[in-house]
Amino acid sequence: MTGGANWPDINTRIMTALLDQTTGAGAASAESVRFTADDRDKIQDYVTYASSLPTVLQLVKVYVGSETVGVAGLEPADLRSLFERIHSNADEWEPAKEAIHRQTTALMLIADRIVPSGESLIRAIQAMPAYVRARTTIGDASGALPHIDIPDERFGPDDLQKRGLLAGQMASLQAINREKVGDTEQAMHLLASFRAGIEVLEPVVAGKRLAVKHLNPERIGNEITVEPMIAALQREYERAVQTDSRNAASIAAKKRALDTAIQTLKSQIDVYRDKQRVTYTMGRLFVHLTQLGTVMLDAEMATGHLWLAWREAGAALESAAEQFESIDSNRKLLTFVVEFQVIVNNWKFVQDRATELSGIF
Repeated sequence: MTGGANWPDINTRIMTALLDQTTGAGAASAESVRFTADDRDKIQDYVTYASSLPTVLQLVKVYVGSETVGVAGLEPADLRSLFERIHSNADEWEPAKEAIHRQTTALMLIADRIVPSGESLIRAIQAMPAYVRARTTIGDASGALPHIDIPDERFGPDDLQKRGLLAGQMASLQAINREKVGDTEQAMHLLASFRAGIEVLEPVVAGKRLAVKHLNPERIGNEITVEPMIAALQREYERAVQTDSRNAASIAAKKRALDTAIQTLKSQIDVYRDKQRVTYTMGRLFVHLTQLGTVMLDAEMATGHLWLAWREAGAALESAAEQFESIDSNRKLLTFVVEFQVIVNNWKFVQDRATELSGIF
């Protein structure tokens, strides 16, 4: 597994929210924020539109339809500067997407091997004479019994020999667990850098859009009532994601409400598409950047949650492998099986979520 002493420093806000919600083995594999194909498409729509904006001054003048607008901040030279920054930000998405895709694919492939191998090892342990004897005595209740109530019969020579044979399977699991996934820190840095660019550009575009509104007050329309609603819904959604990320139904409902409000604003802006280029462009960029504030939060929370679950599952597997050699009684064996099944289940979460994200990024 890749190390990472500086891992929490990549995005303190995101990772702190995750760590605050994870207490104990398997906590990271609980339900988390979902980054969907629809979210990815929203990012791609922004990148495609951003890349279509002209960055040569003469072409910007043609795009605007005049040599001058007569308003500071909206002149062709000002717009060219903004479009260059938009281009630069959009260019960061593909490397970030590819890096996350490589990481999630690697995790998926590792988990695809660990899960069946771990389940095979559990079945082999359950076939050991010591395990069979203990289960004959206590039945199917070993997982629910207090540790002290499990019979503590010491292993005989046959049991020790069988444990030695199974140690090879555990060593194979360790080898898979230690396979390099890549630089997860760098992948998250790329994702965070793209989001940071969005956060810097959003107030700049909002300011230019406000200048457009002041230039054309008759075009404000109903937008003044929708925008405060969007801002309030954004704050509400971000609070829910960071403090109650396991309440998936509530978060999904807040996200739908936010999407509906943004789509309302988008429909209001679309009326300027063929009438006033600068008004439409600032409005459309405003919608894209506003929308991506939520989308990128989801992307970072989903990938960060996966990395956390992977590291937790991997560390637990290493610990279990170290303990396996010291198992010398029925009590230790049955307790180990119960705990190891939790580890395998956590790897199933990594398997499922890595497969899901690999298909999206």
